[in-house]
Amino acid sequence: WANIVFDQKLPFASASKLGPQNFVVGDNPDDEGFKHVALEYHPMMGEEDTIDNIVAVATDKTDEVKAIEDSKKKEAYVEMILKLIHSKKQFYSFLDDVKELIDTLKDELSKDNPNPDILMINYHSLNGGFGTYSVYNLQKQARACEQAIVDNRDSDDGLPLNKLRQDFDDFMVEYDSFNRELETIFGEKRDTIEVDR
Repeated sequence: WANIVFDQKLPFASASKLGPQNFVVGDNPDDEGFKHVALEYHPMMGEEDTIDNIVAVATDKTDEVKAIEDSKKKEAYVEMILKLIHSKKQFYSFLDDVKELIDTLKDELSKDNPNPDILMINYHSLNGGFGTYSVYNLQKQARACEQAIVDNRDSDDGLPLNKLRQDFDDFMVEYDSFNRELETIFGEKRDTIEVDR
């Protein structure tokens, strides 16, 4: 990238977009120590319109990124409530499927050599299902678990079992929290007969 910029093979405005646009510490804006720094580049022109140096301006956008993430969560929460109210029966049917998916994941992760395809299919189903009902946190965690498997499935070291098991435990903590939240929204009884009118 530096060679392209200093050789001026492209106009600076275009070439600067090829460089790193931000520097991020941590994966999750909710985590302590998360940082998001945006980077901008400005040329320092020398004689004969050549680029002698580049000034990089780093702007801490952590609060902005966290605010956007919070906004997404709130929008998804409202959307989730509306979807759950309108398709409560289908949602509870999906939750029955979730229990089976979780049991399969638990069984597979208890093995010394879990099958990455089985793990991916189950996390993909969780990701899609929770996405359909805008259950933001669970969708995000299922997607992250799925991505961890994709990133490591062809590794010479094999799957990082400890990380995958920790990811599953984290998912379950969020899932249990979500179930408690559901009880406050809809109550504990799921066997109520509803008649459409």
